[in-house]
This record gives sequence, structure tokens and C-alpha cells, in this order.
Amino acid sequence: MKSELQIKKCQRLIDKLSLNLDNQVVLTECASGGYLYTPIMALLAGAKGVVAYGKTTRFGSFDDNAKLLVDIATKLGLADRLVVTDSIAKVMALADTVDFVTNSGMLRPITPELMSRFKPGAFISLMWEPWEFRPGDIDIEYCQENQIPIVGVNEFGKLLSMENYPFFLFTKAAHHMNSMIANESIALFGGFLTGNLIHEKLNALGIEHIWFTPDGSDGSLSFSEARGLLEKDVLDIVVFAEHLVNTVLVGHRAPLTFQELKAHFPELKVIHICGAIDSEELMASGLNRYPDTISGFGYMSFQPADFSFMPAIELNCIGLKAAEVFGNTYKINNDYEHAIKVAEEAGYALDFPGGFYNYRPRDMEDFSEIQLCEK
Repeated sequence: MKSELQIKKCQRLIDKLSLNLDNQVVLTECASGGYLYTPIMALLAGAKGVVAYGKTTRFGSFDDNAKLLVDIATKLGLADRLVVTDSIAKVMALADTVDFVTNSGMLRPITPELMSRFKPGAFISLMWEPWEFRPGDIDIEYCQENQIPIVGVNEFGKLLSMENYPFFLFTKAAHHMNSMIANESIALFGGFLTGNLIHEKLNALGIEHIWFTPDGSDGSLSFSEARGLLEKDVLDIVVFAEHLVNTVLVGHRAPLTFQELKAHFPELKVIHICGAIDSEELMASGLNRYPDTISGFGYMSFQPADFSFMPAIELNCIGLKAAEVFGNTYKINNDYEHAIKVAEEAGYALDFPGGFYNYRPRDMEDFSEIQLCEK
């Protein structure tokens, strides 16, 4: 049975991180793929109770996901500690029993209406790094005003690290488009972690590429210099991997348009992992693209979890561990500063820039924001 192998891998991760959620009640999601195993991992790690909320989405029906989740929990002898529901009213009724909430897709947005029912000391595990925070997911001002901490996750810890996944995404997409990457002309748009990690792997493999970043640092060109691509004789692939700066990289009101790229390089392949681009103009240009549906800024058009369940359970296991380490200290005297320091030093959590209670959603853009520019 496929789930048996996945459960073994979950248990291996739990053992690797020494994840222990004894006496914790966790509110998380009932979802599909690798995300189905978040409540299972919490239960395997000893959680006193798990509430898993779900709904029907394009990824799968609630009924199918709930049945599989309950079946797995029953076979493991864990079903007596699991509540699976698609009723917001039931989640609201159970909210005052919860110790922490995972910032999972089915639960977003996490609203003041829900958080107002949390018991004192409850908090939210962001389940990814603070720089990826999206204001629409959680009302952070409400959290700050009502002492509900949001705990960021360190995705690059010693025991588990997500650092290879951006490059794996790029190669997966390139192979899907019948490209082997080597000996091809590549333009990479993206700085900070996502773009930098792809750039580093390309360099390590000796694959030549032109690299564009917000400020043109570290040997890259700046986004404003993108028009220089039209001077090349050959360009095979353009990949977008910018997760931080909300600037239109290619399209109308950018230095370069997809129509111009199409005119100069009709066989060009466009890969969009993340970043602000003019997706309508890309589609109108007729350029070959991956994937077909392009997500807006702040969201990924495709993710590691689209290809394998492992990235999702790895990331969510780190998120649960960050919650464990933070929560064990925080419950002593509700001292956020001390608890986040302990969790950071353990290698599992990250604080927001300037500290959670000082953070404002624009803080991460201000240091490198580039305005939209005309050609």
C-alpha cells in the first residue's frame, strides 16, 4: 500500500528531528498529496489531539481526502485523537482547545474571528520562512495586538534543508519542455533565496547563464537591464524565480516584453516558478511556457510538492518542530523574545525582521524595492 511507505518516511523524519508534540492540540488541514500527512505526523509525534479542516478544491475532494486520512489514522490506532471536518462552525467550537495552528492552505485566511477564540498562549506556525509572509494569509496586526505569535520556520537547518528544491524545480520544468539545460543559453530572473539558489547550482555545474537581480549585485545584471537580452544571438530559456521584489520583470511597463522576445527568439521556452510578470502578454505572445497557469506575485506557479510528497512532509515536519521548540518555552511565561531565541538557536525557527511585534508587511520590500519602469 502506497501510504505505508509514506508513513515510514514520515516516521523517519519524526525520528530524525526528535519531534515530540505530547500534550499538544494542533489545528491543521485535511488536504491531498503530501499535505495529507501533516495531521498524521502530528499524531505520530504524540499530539493529544489534532483537528484537521478541509474542503473540496481543484486538488481533490474533501470526502476523498477525509476518508483516506481517517483510514490511515485508524490503521495506525490514532483515530481517537483525530477530528476531521469541513465545518467552519466546528473548527470555531474547538478553537479554544488548540495550542497552535499551522498556516496551511485549507485554513487560510486565518481570520480575527477564528483567532478571537484561541486560548491564551496559543500561537501560529507560519510553516515557511518569515520573508515569504503574505498579508492576505493572516491578519498580522490582530496577532500583534492580541499577543498571538506567528513563528517563522528555518527551511535551511542542519538536519533538514530545502535548499536544493528551487534548482530541482527548474530542471523538472526544463525536462518537461524537452530541454537538458546543459549547453543552452539561459536567462535567470531572481535574487534573494530562490533565484540565488538556482544561480549557485548553475555555477557549480558550469552552466553559463545571464543572471538578473533587483540591484545587480554579486556579478548579476539589474532587472532594469533586461532589454540587453535582445542583443543576444541565441536565447533558449528564460526562468523567473523572484519571490521578494514585486516588480514586473517582463511585460508591458517593464524594460522588455514577451512579444519582443518572441520576435527575436521564436523557439524560446519560458519557465515561471515565481515573480511578477505580465502573464496575459506572455500568453498572447504564443511563447512556449511552463506551467500553463501562471500565478501572481507572492505565489509559486508550481512547487516541489506537485511532483513528490516528500517536500511537503519535510517542510511541514520542520514547521511542527519549530512549533514544538517555541511552544515548550513560550508556555512557561509567554515571553516571545526568549522563546523565539531558543527556537532559533535550536535551528528550527526564524523571527521576523526587527522582531515579530515590530514587523510591518512592507518591511521586506523596502530595502530593495524597484519601481515599475517604462521601456
